[in-house]
Amino acid sequence: MMYKNLLAQQLRLPNATPGAPDVIIEGPLRPELAAAGVGGIISMLLSFLYAIAAVILFFLFVWGGFDILTSQGNEEKVSSGAQKITSGVVGFILLLLAFFVTRVVAFVFGLDTSFIF
Repeated sequence: MMYKNLLAQQLRLPNATPGAPDVIIEGPLRPELAAAGVGGIISMLLSFLYAIAAVILFFLFVWGGFDILTSQGNEEKVSSGAQKITSGVVGFILLLLAFFVTRVVAFVFGLDTSFIF
């Protein structure tokens, strides 16, 4: 019975306090995005993917820095850490490039760019 509300975009929970309004939990898919169709859903997903990619890049930088700091002069660990940091920099540049390409494509086709950050 609880599973039918699993993909609900609005969940109304009764408040335990008598006379108080019910608690409404909104889903991430806003009505204006749902009305925009597939483009709105893709825009919403892109904002989540950009955030996830940024978190992954942060941990890649930390991991590479940790490898360099704990290498104790071992050249293999230093080069491994440097490669991780280099990969993070390349990933960061690609992430910025992807963000700006989506903004330019949205501008060229006259799409609303408020959905993408």
